[in-house]
Amino acid sequence: MLPQPHARWLEGFLGAPIPEERASTCATCPMIETDPFGRPAFPADLKCCTFFPALPNFQVGALLADPDPRLDHGRSRVRERIRAGNAVTPLGVSKPRAYHNLYGRGGFGESTALRCPYYRDGGCGVWSHRDAVCSTWFCKHDRGHFGFAFWQAAMKLLIALEHAVAAKVAIELGIPGDALEGLVPADVSREAHPDYYDGVWAGWLGREEEFFVATSERVAGLDWAQAADWAKVDENELGSGLRRAHAALSEPVPDVVALGKLERLGESPTVVRLKSYSPYNPIDLPRAAADALVDYEGRPTVDLGEIGLSEAMVRRLADHEILLHTK
Repeated sequence: MLPQPHARWLEGFLGAPIPEERASTCATCPMIETDPFGRPAFPADLKCCTFFPALPNFQVGALLADPDPRLDHGRSRVRERIRAGNAVTPLGVSKPRAYHNLYGRGGFGESTALRCPYYRDGGCGVWSHRDAVCSTWFCKHDRGHFGFAFWQAAMKLLIALEHAVAAKVAIELGIPGDALEGLVPADVSREAHPDYYDGVWAGWLGREEEFFVATSERVAGLDWAQAADWAKVDENELGSGLRRAHAALSEPVPDVVALGKLERLGESPTVVRLKSYSPYNPIDLPRAAADALVDYEGRPTVDLGEIGLSEAMVRRLADHEILLHTK
């Protein structure tokens, strides 16, 4: 589900298998399906790929060295960007300033102006070597808001690891440390600021592709312990935050029914759709059960079986914040 080295690092941190997200199927995107209740949908020629990943140097190198023909488009586009020298630094191939200025103004999953440059024909051209943000984004979560919180924490940790590892291997390969201090990749441009670009690349100028491949070779066997040491994970909140989020995945179903805000997004004669933790992942209930829920406030959760809600459905209600955990 995750690319390397993210999967190796995350498994090393957890000491356990990485949670699966079976409902978030990128190859057969569930978000482009027509929805009877008007749930937000993504155009088939965009999906959720309205984001410009910042590929760390070792992922760029791994992509360039990967012979997989399914990644030809991504490799070609990355090579174009390296030749152009726009937002290309020893830390990786990032998003240019123009994209930064567009992103955040709305249009996620909607605007062709935001479409990822590595996206083609419904697929990802850098899939096996994507960055931490793309690796940890899911439109739906098997464990609802618990899963969402876990992946948000995982993303923050993996981004920290990416930054620390990319800087470490760049310096080991001869890039001056002071050239990386305060570096803003989006503002690095070979065309606009050639002298600055040349100084950043130092002895690797003109051999950027070779440099990226060398970084990937250094990271290929890097285990969790070494990466964590470089990123000082044990000394910051990122590690403890992810541990809390992972532990919360084992949170039991509430013993007593405490209802959240029962906001109806749509209904039919047989089904009611309720708002959940995410606009992309609402929950549908049989109408009779949805109508009866308010009568069970304060009663034992097991009593919900009286209105036809199975243990699995009660779990989903709790995961989607229809049922609340009270302390």
